Amino acid sequence: MIPFQEQKSNLRNFTLQGLIEYEWNETEITKIIVSFREMHFPSIIKFVREQVDKKIKITINDNIELDSKTFNETLDLSNCEFNGFLKLTNCIFKEEVYFRGCTFNELLNLNNSTFESKTRFHFSTFKKESSFQNTSFCDLVDFYHTNFEFTQSFWLTDFLDITIFSNATFHKQVQFLYNKISNKTFISFENAEFKESLDISRANFWCRLQVWGIIVNIIPNEFWLYETDKIQERTDLKLSETSLKRIRESYRRIKQEFRNNNNNIEALRFQEYEMITYKNELESLKTDEKSLEDRIILTFNQFSNKFGTSWSRGLGFTIITTLIFYLLFLWTIQDVLYFKPTWEGLGDFIKYFLQFLNIAFWNFKPFGIDNYIWGYIILFIGRIFIGYGYYQTIQAFRKYGKN
Repeated sequence: MIPFQEQKSNLRNFTLQGLIEYEWNETEITKIIVSFREMHFPSIIKFVREQVDKKIKITINDNIELDSKTFNETLDLSNCEFNGFLKLTNCIFKEEVYFRGCTFNELLNLNNSTFESKTRFHFSTFKKESSFQNTSFCDLVDFYHTNFEFTQSFWLTDFLDITIFSNATFHKQVQFLYNKISNKTFISFENAEFKESLDISRANFWCRLQVWGIIVNIIPNEFWLYETDKIQERTDLKLSETSLKRIRESYRRIKQEFRNNNNNIEALRFQEYEMITYKNELESLKTDEKSLEDRIILTFNQFSNKFGTSWSRGLGFTIITTLIFYLLFLWTIQDVLYFKPTWEGLGDFIKYFLQFLNIAFWNFKPFGIDNYIWGYIILFIGRIFIGYGYYQTIQAFRKYGKN
């Protein structure tokens, strides 16, 4: 640790030049503000790290724009707060680059740059747009615990090695579009949270994916990015077949990844999301008979067992369906029916309800009545629905055994 007085002495030259301002208390320097009125980037930051403190927060109010530069040394921009934009375009970074704990209050633009070694954005926050168009990460790129507070698109971004988005939070829409990968690529979204949704429908992520523990908003409130492929907000768009189809394909891709890893529990969760999205997709069409048929099927699947994920809903569907048709049946024979309001009468009501529930029992003579016509039609139709309820309940019970 460099002594406090020595830290202040080390800063004196740059302070006199008007390139560094700093605040301090009795024992330490508490804040450093760096100016780049002269082109001293990143030498001033390197100086502060070496001569003052490796971890102190540095505030940068100027816009920084470098193009077609080659960085042959490690670039450490950790713990910096950028109040102006940072543009490092068409650059080549030969050694490691660190953006740990950074706050980007304005645009970060790394378009057409190549990172040949490891790049880390741990615990950083992007408050505005970030652009990675034609950016190549040839080695590890790590966005662990990073906050993306603005709509984010990784368009034509190359992920050629290990790529980490674990525990990252995307507060708005996010899209991975036409990305390039290699045979070494591994992409982890473990425990990432997508407060809108995730679009990887055209990401070309034909590589190993880790998607365990991710959280998504099934049907997003914002969707224009999934519709237009451009980070240009549109207020005139409505949730449509196009955006829903892309979101559904993303869920299908995640579902398949879980199945490839024999994780049937999580695969079922995303199968449910896929079917919910498909149902919304069909509702956005409402144009043909086939669409209507599919919507009816999906609605029954959702109500009867939550797309194969809830046996309790299947059981409830069966009992409620039975009760409805049983009461309809009794209504058809009300003229010859005499119900005794006693415990014995209640017992008969329950006994014949259970017989109605038994689809294998057809010698049905409720309260001794065996001559009914319309009641038989109700009985026949009701048992079709009851049988369907049995099937849906059993199917949901078997959910963890599915492949």
